[in-house]
Amino acid sequence: RKLMMKNIGIGSCGDFSNMYFVNSSLGYLSGNKGFGWPYKWCGSYHIIKITNGGNSREFLEIPFSPSKLYFIDESNGFIIEEGTKNLWRSVGGDTSWTKIDSTYKFNKIVFVDTITGYAAADNGYVLKSVDAGYTWNVSYNDTSNRNYTSIQFLDSLVGYASGSGYIVKTTDGGGNW
Repeated sequence: RKLMMKNIGIGSCGDFSNMYFVNSSLGYLSGNKGFGWPYKWCGSYHIIKITNGGNSREFLEIPFSPSKLYFIDESNGFIIEEGTKNLWRSVGGDTSWTKIDSTYKFNKIVFVDTITGYAAADNGYVLKSVDAGYTWNVSYNDTSNRNYTSIQFLDSLVGYASGSGYIVKTTDGGGNW
């Protein structure tokens, strides 16, 4: 197989820090306050919406600094705010964001379906949502204060969370790790 790459021509005056593709036609990029093109965007926070397989892009201004992106589907997405415990949720698209109150610092989010999600968090926490991300509860806490930075599920039951030099596994949807 031959890998074909295409430059989609997004200019930048800063850095891209994260990307998430919902499907082969729709994706999002985030970056620091200085990234963006045309340069009128370079003083504000925003994400770039990529559509039509990379042929179209739209700059969407947001009121906070994005760190990580995750979308359940084309209408429901999350952004973890850089350097805070703030998690932002969008319902019905990507133009309006609502802050979800949290006492945890999220590092990565993954959903196994449209309702059930998991999050890797700081201070030894793995979190679970059973209401499409509106609320998050502790699924696991190892009391070591390790920062879980990544999480992935193979199906609705088997998942892994990891950080620097450690990994935990669940085989029952987060009941036991």
